[in-house]
Amino acid sequence: MHRFLAYFFVIFAALAATASAQQCMTDTRAVVLSSQYFKEQFKSAPGGTQGSLTLQLKDDPRIIVNFAMESPLPSAKRSISQYLNVVRSDFSSYIAAVKAEGRWIEMTTFPYEPLAWRIVEEAKLPDVGPSLVGRMYIRLSEDCLLAANFVAPSNINLRSRWHAFSDAIANLRTDAGGLVTPTQWADEDTTPTGVMALAIGYFSPMFCAIAAFFLLGHLTRLDRPSLYTRIVLSCIGAIMFGSIAYQWNAFAEEFRHLRYTDNALLLATTGLLCFVALGFNQTMTVLALVTACITGLTLVSLSFFEWTPDPNISLVVGGAILIMGVLGFLAWSMGDVLDTRAPVQREFD
Repeated sequence: MHRFLAYFFVIFAALAATASAQQCMTDTRAVVLSSQYFKEQFKSAPGGTQGSLTLQLKDDPRIIVNFAMESPLPSAKRSISQYLNVVRSDFSSYIAAVKAEGRWIEMTTFPYEPLAWRIVEEAKLPDVGPSLVGRMYIRLSEDCLLAANFVAPSNINLRSRWHAFSDAIANLRTDAGGLVTPTQWADEDTTPTGVMALAIGYFSPMFCAIAAFFLLGHLTRLDRPSLYTRIVLSCIGAIMFGSIAYQWNAFAEEFRHLRYTDNALLLATTGLLCFVALGFNQTMTVLALVTACITGLTLVSLSFFEWTPDPNISLVVGGAILIMGVLGFLAWSMGDVLDTRAPVQREFD
């Protein structure tokens, strides 16, 4: 058993060596003994390091847990999901290495205050044999991370004990609630990604634009677009591609997740239609102006949900092209009226 304890402390002392030197003022013993389960079912074990607490199950000294305080990764204005993604990334190579050895390993996260994550794996330890080895981290505050390293024989007859004491470690999140200092996390990024983002931010507006185009088909009977309408189309096209250029870095960085890709496609499609309409007849002009209006409404809506790279830019651009789209129709219809009156005026000259 002494050999096993020595092995246990060597392993977890090495794991704890990566912790930051920043001082945590929360007492480890106070956190652990807030649990009635550990008070009644466990006893102190020899060994350990300064500031840590090592306990053994009274009925089976092979079931052992070591608690110590470490310094957590700073929140750094991250949201909860972003923070846990960083944690998963930090452990990804270790998990891959364990799986490559053919051993079972599982990682579980607790995505609500106080944040926690747990890794359990199969191992073979001296004097114990096949074992379940676990590590659980509970983020008590910006400065304190409770690290619990625990081990038990991998025996079907002891599985209920394993679940009981691993659950008791997880329950320290609530048992020690009075010692937890909540972190001010950034708001979650709810921006859609993948196919859902394309469906909401691109295909839906395009469908609405096509439907509106057919509903306004009578406008194709107007005369050819006036000079003012063509100027409006040119301005809309320039604004569209200018907006893409201004936000290009955000579009490129998130392309692999298809985040904001719908915005880029919407801007590019509208800008392209406006430039193409300059060389075509009434049909293309109606389609371009209708699409510009729908795109403007879409960008304004998405900016309120903060589903764009820069909501302020999207709000301004969306509002501008919506107004310009309406002005394009007005300039076209007014030009058509003036053209029909011109011959009548010349008859009186």
